[in-house]
Amino acid sequence: MDGLLTIEKGIPLPMRGRAKSKFGLTAINMKPSDSVVLPTAKEVDQLRYALRHRYGTGSYTIEKIPYKGWRVWRVK
Repeated sequence: MDGLLTIEKGIPLPMRGRAKSKFGLTAINMKPSDSVVLPTAKEVDQLRYALRHRYGTGSYTIEKIPYKGWRVWRVK
């Protein structure tokens, strides 16, 4: 060997940090224009945080749905 290390390409990075919550996993799997209906304001806040953390400010919009809860869309 002439002192060079072997470079490998295409190896996926491992997931790091804490285990993902259902809201974090939902945010990861949402594409722009996808939406989710959530029954409580607490769940809305958790999904909003996950979307903002992953995709940045302005990445979601929310609308109140009478008798059902809230609909959260990923917009970017």
